[in-house]
Parts: sequence; C-alpha cells; structure tokens
Amino acid sequence: MVTANILGMCGSLAGKKNMDRQVCQPNGKLKTPAHLQQLRQVSSWLALILLCGISTARAEPWTLWRTTNNVTVQYRQDNQHRFNVRAETELTTSLAAFVAMLQDTEHASDWISQVKSVTLLQHDSDQEDVVKTRFKGTLLVHERWAVTRSILSQDSHQVLTLSIHNRYDPQASETGIQIRYLQARWTLTPLANGKVQIRYQGSIDPDGMIPGWLVRQHGLQVVLETFIHLRQQIKLPRYQHAHLPFITEP
Repeated sequence: MVTANILGMCGSLAGKKNMDRQVCQPNGKLKTPAHLQQLRQVSSWLALILLCGISTARAEPWTLWRTTNNVTVQYRQDNQHRFNVRAETELTTSLAAFVAMLQDTEHASDWISQVKSVTLLQHDSDQEDVVKTRFKGTLLVHERWAVTRSILSQDSHQVLTLSIHNRYDPQASETGIQIRYLQARWTLTPLANGKVQIRYQGSIDPDGMIPGWLVRQHGLQVVLETFIHLRQQIKLPRYQHAHLPFITEP
C-alpha cells in the first residue's frame, strides 16, 4: 500500500542556512520572478510536509483557508509551534476504491505531488505493510525518503482509518535525506446516499530557515491541488470496480 505518502520533506532546506536569504528579502517579499518560481517549487515540498504528523497537543481553533472544487482546507498552529493542516472532501465512492488506489504504487505520482517512487518492502497482512517512498528534490531541497508502516482498521460503523508512522534508522546510508519523524492519518466516513467523507490531518515542525509565510501560503495551495487530483483519480474504473474482502462497504 502506498500509505499516501504525501508526507514529504520533514527536514531542512538543502545547503547552507543562509539559503533563504538568497531568495527572500527581510520583509518576506520575493526579489525576482525567477525566485518566485524557485519558491513555488519549494512550496510543493512544503505542502507534503504539512501532511506529516498527527499532533495531539492542544492547539488553536482551526482557521478556514479555502473551500473550492468540493475540497476544504484548514490550518492552525499548536502550542509546540507546529503548523497543522486538515483537508477533507466528500464524494461518491466505495471504500475499496480508496484502498485500491493506495495499493496502486505504480500510479502514485498521478495524484501525489513530487513522488519519485514507492516500493513495497514488507507485506504483513491485508491491513498492514511497510513501504519506502522517495520524493523528488528541487533546486533548493534535497531528495528525501521515508520507510513507513501503515495499519488499516475499520470500526463497527464502517469508518475506515489508515494510520501511518515512519521507521527511522539512524544507521541507514543512501541517497537523499531520511525523514526523521512522520505520522499521518486518513479517515473515511460513510455518509448518506453512497457518499464518503475523506479527511487527512497532520502537522509538521520543519527544520531549517523556512519562512512561515511560505509554509502557509504556498504550501496550502499544493495541499488543495493534491486533494483535487485525488477526487479525479479515485473515479477511474480500475479503482471503482475493486472488491476487497477485508473491507466492509456501508
């Protein structure tokens, strides 16, 4: 299972600490259109990290950022100064279609931004497996990777939950930067008339000299785009026709 690793870059910007000064003025404004393009590339990565870790700390109320194309994105900051994001949408789909889409690692990059590859490392059961996800690098951000375990569960109300956490190995040595800490949770809640609410919530405390305005303004936009892609991808017949014996449909 791809485990929906829209969870990218839990780490610092590549290079020296003064790199941010090369692309931002002190007041946070961009210097040139070229730098704007560079920052947009960085924001793609930041959108991925926004979806990485469920925070249990007390936090501020959620603030609505945008509702468009049947997708709602909210944000807040918790008392550990982590930026939290919550995205959700409602659509007509089976629960099995969503799981089948996650299992289709070959096409993960069709809807998850900046994914380079997803490799199944260990399949313990239909509800639990381990994958390695690699994320593309950009001009300012090193390529990153994470090994994650996903656990799928379903309660008596047919609510489907996919919990994800990484397995950090400080002894690992390979290309790119290993993500140190990552957690995430998908929740699929059946509604009336065949609709399903899909929610993904997470938080991140990124290292490095990453401007907060960049994380919030550009990162949220890419989170929104990822959910829009999800809404299109899940409609494909190869997912909608999937039947999985370990999933109970409402």
